[in-house]
Amino acid sequence: MTTSSNLLAIFAITGTLTVSAVDPVTAGSLDASMADALSGRFVADGDLTILPAVAPTQGSAPPSYNYKEALPDYVNVLDIAHKLAPPAALYAHLTGVWDHVMGGEFGVDSHVSEGDTSIATAALMFNLNPTAPPAGSVPLLISATGVHANAIYSVVRRSTLVSGTASFGELIITGSLLGGMTLTYSGTPPANYILFSNAEVSITLNEQVATTATCTVDQECTVTDGIQVVAVHVALTNADIAGRIVSGDFFLGEAQAGN
Repeated sequence: MTTSSNLLAIFAITGTLTVSAVDPVTAGSLDASMADALSGRFVADGDLTILPAVAPTQGSAPPSYNYKEALPDYVNVLDIAHKLAPPAALYAHLTGVWDHVMGGEFGVDSHVSEGDTSIATAALMFNLNPTAPPAGSVPLLISATGVHANAIYSVVRRSTLVSGTASFGELIITGSLLGGMTLTYSGTPPANYILFSNAEVSITLNEQVATTATCTVDQECTVTDGIQVVAVHVALTNADIAGRIVSGDFFLGEAQAGN
């Protein structure tokens, strides 16, 4: 398959960059936002493996903030802990990562927070490490250009508004976990668009999750106090990665904003 061959060529890279451990970042202040390019959590054979957030940036108000994080090139091979060798692994190569957060007050009783992330190119692969031939049996390959996710939270005179969006220049996903299918998408998908789902893998585009808080105004009520947007969320459930059974999630292009 031409698509698989092109994606595999991206991983013919000498050396690996290791990411220092960074705790997952969340929006959790009076006004706060965050953005990162890639993160994940996986379980295999009872062992937990975490991919720390890549190029995370976050801020909270007061005072007003405006932060940016740029990462020209990111390469990593994350071995997913397993009692058998060789282990399953997530191969990742990102270029042109740009994460941005901002927030603060504007006017009377009004404030806003925003997080957004952009990735020029992304290539992700699940396979064994070292890879197992033949190339046609690769469990999962993802290639994307122009990945973007944005989350906005605003309060204007006690009225709360959240919004989010995600888009792609081009997204291509294939592999044995999809039964050999090749899926493509370009543009802006609807919120929480399920691109593919079976017993082992679920792929959601433009995933949006609004968070709520409980309040009391003469009676019990709930208010929206934030939003999380993920460009691509891949969920694995006992997925067969070339003979290694893996469960977990990874998130490509994540932005949060909230109270």
